[in-house]
Amino acid sequence: MNLRTDVIAIFFCVLLTVATGCKDKKKESASVINTPATTAIETTATTMDDSQKKSPEQGIVCVYEKHYIKDKPSKDGKSFTSISKGETIQDLGEIVTDSAGNKPVVYYKIRLSDGKEGWAPGAGIRVNATAAVFIVSASVYTRPDPLTITDVKLQPMHFVAITERNDDWAKVVWIEGYTPKEGWVKNNALTASKEDVATAILITRKLDAKDNIPLIDKMKSLIADAPYPGSRFIEELKKKVESLEMAISNAATAPGLTTDEKTDPTTSSDE
Repeated sequence: MNLRTDVIAIFFCVLLTVATGCKDKKKESASVINTPATTAIETTATTMDDSQKKSPEQGIVCVYEKHYIKDKPSKDGKSFTSISKGETIQDLGEIVTDSAGNKPVVYYKIRLSDGKEGWAPGAGIRVNATAAVFIVSASVYTRPDPLTITDVKLQPMHFVAITERNDDWAKVVWIEGYTPKEGWVKNNALTASKEDVATAILITRKLDAKDNIPLIDKMKSLIADAPYPGSRFIEELKKKVESLEMAISNAATAPGLTTDEKTDPTTSSDE
């Protein structure tokens, strides 16, 4: 976990202590991939509904935060736009390998949602994939078999691209830095809802941003500006804001606290 993750985790522990009394929590021995955003929101496990299982949007899925699109499939091609993590674009079926550089680069011809066409380098995309995010914390497996469980856990709102399905299992790809990782997870830990995927990515992007904006203000802004107000993650965000506001109110009025203890705990995500 990074420093900012630890700070946010401690922050919520302090709030819980003020509101309900400190309760010990056992730390998981498994390796957990977490962010301030996933620490801020936890959701309840639900199974994908029929519409998600039968007709998820499939195509070329971008797995980088920003991935450039060129006007031609070569080293000399000019980048004229970029695609965002989680964006699904149309595969036009043309593949070109450019061997002019030190390493061959495979380009895929694509069409963007605005109708523009271009070429996407293969490193930052996955073909014939479905964008998805986790709705609960879930273990990663080496193969679609319970006996192959690993120490890796992916947290709510963590983005992945589904590249394969096998009964109740999904093979997923995600990026750590610029390093691709893959594994198998249970289907019911994921949602492929376009609204939930977009909302989760927007939330994590904003909450993970390095700035001086208090966390609770970021949450309120996300709720006010949500493109999909009905998303499960917006509902969870509302509950979290209510909980934080109640904890702040209780902390401010609790007797016997020092001045420092009454300080507003909604510090910025940089602290």
